[in-house]
Amino acid sequence: MFFFNDPLEQFIILNYKTGILRTLCILTDFTVVILVNCILIMLFIKFSQKNKSFSVLMNVMFLFVKSVFYNNVKKQNLFIIYFFLFFFLLVSNLVGLLPHTYTITSSLVVVFFLSGTFFVGINFIGIYIHRQNMYKLFLHEGIPLFIVPGLFVIEVISYFARFLSLAIRLFSNMLSGHILLKILGGIFFSCYLKVINISIFFLPIFWVFFSFIFMLELGAAMFQAGIFIILLSLYLDDVMKLEEH
Repeated sequence: MFFFNDPLEQFIILNYKTGILRTLCILTDFTVVILVNCILIMLFIKFSQKNKSFSVLMNVMFLFVKSVFYNNVKKQNLFIIYFFLFFFLLVSNLVGLLPHTYTITSSLVVVFFLSGTFFVGINFIGIYIHRQNMYKLFLHEGIPLFIVPGLFVIEVISYFARFLSLAIRLFSNMLSGHILLKILGGIFFSCYLKVINISIFFLPIFWVFFSFIFMLELGAAMFQAGIFIILLSLYLDDVMKLEEH
């Protein structure tokens, strides 16, 4: 989140000169933030093994994903993948709230890659388990024959729209939330600079207001990571329980 005049400028990908490595790779704030997120995840896992506070936070996240996944999906061998996806999304959303960082989940490339990859993986699992019966996901028993073609098209479109809605939901919420935070933050600091010469009485009011907005965005960052995992687990559950359709 950058503190520039244009609220959208915080989402511009910036290139960095890398000296000798300039001819070998292109370093951007996007790639830097991804590396930082991965390092933070590894450090958090390491500290959770030694520090009690980090261990408690890790257990809370673990139990949350476990409850979501086990309540929706019968097969539990994919749980660890969902847990690390939730961890990555959570760290990425929270890091994006820091000044002079980049929110990678506000990039359509990232969210479409994540949702598309898991959506394709879920369908491969369904095809592997159910083989030729995979079509039952789109056609239920007892449907009149004359409405089958139209209903099949509608079901297919709605089914493949899932991964689009999954990506756009995360993208739009993170984008709009950070823009709102930037605009309100700019208004806050403008008022702060004007009021500071008038009365010190208004300063706590401004700080409380901005802190409240920041806490809302902090909650949204954590909430969206959870929603992403919940929807993915529901999509996987639909494929797993295909024989019940």
